[in-house]
Formats: sequence, C-alpha cells, structure tokens
Amino acid sequence: MKKGFTLIELLVVVLIIGILSAVALPQYTTAVDKARMTEAMIVGRAVKDAQERYYMANGVYADYLTDLDISIPGTMGTDKTTLRLASGSILTNAGSRYGYVHIINKTGVNTLVLGFDFGATGYYTGWTCQAKQGDKRAERLCLSLGGTNKVANGGCVIGACYEYKLK
Repeated sequence: MKKGFTLIELLVVVLIIGILSAVALPQYTTAVDKARMTEAMIVGRAVKDAQERYYMANGVYADYLTDLDISIPGTMGTDKTTLRLASGSILTNAGSRYGYVHIINKTGVNTLVLGFDFGATGYYTGWTCQAKQGDKRAERLCLSLGGTNKVANGGCVIGACYEYKLK
C-alpha cells in the first residue's frame, strides 16, 4: 500500500488556503493602513497643537512647518510646507491660508486625506477623513478610524470625495 495524498486532497487544501487568504488579506491591508494613518495623526496632532501655540503668539497660523516649535520626523520638502513621513504619508501645512493640516496617504494615487480644521475657514473644527469617491479601501479606512456623517464633497484636495467627521 502506497502512502501519500491524492490529487483531490491537495486541491481541497489549496482551495481552503485560497479562501482564507481572500478573507484575511483585506483585513490585513486595512490594519496596516490604519496603523500608518494613526502614526500620521499623531504627527498631525503635534503640528496642530504647535499651530495653535503659534497663532496665540502671532495672531496668524504659520505658513511654514519650520516656523513651528516642534521637531517633526521625516523629510522636509523644499517649500517648507510639506513633510514626507516614514510611513510614506505626506503632511501638508496650509498655514494661515486655510488653517488645515492635511495628511495624504500615498498608495499609488492620493485617495485619502486626513485633515484638521483650526476653525479659520468657518467649517467643521476637528479631524476629517476624505476618501476619494469610488475607492472602497479609502472609505473602509475612514470608517475604521471612527468616521461618521458621510457627506459627498466635490472640492476635496483629491477631487470628488466622501468626507467623514472623526471623533
């Protein structure tokens, strides 16, 4: 009597592994994206706090990240308003023009923006998550970060998007 696996047994095992991978991979990528964006939010929160201190001292928001009283880990752009974080996200300081801190996740194309409004624009004061319309991965990430009140917005940094308020 020969010992071994039949072709059908091997195919069943491969099929089970394939099904498990198909279920687990989207959850894994969402967890990795969420960890990256959480890191970016921590840096963004530090910039927001530094901007508020700068505003209290000077009456306007700082146009350049280098004007703030914090040390930010990452690679500073030549314009001194953008910073590439280790996670690949890009932090953009809009300064006194808008009062936003944008954190753009670079996954091929900009499909997700985390923003904080200081209230200078008269809009929602707090964190928002903008997901490019049609990008289900970005929408899932906004929801996993605690996004609520989904609103369609045609004027996002990334084009037409859905905007979520974050708690």
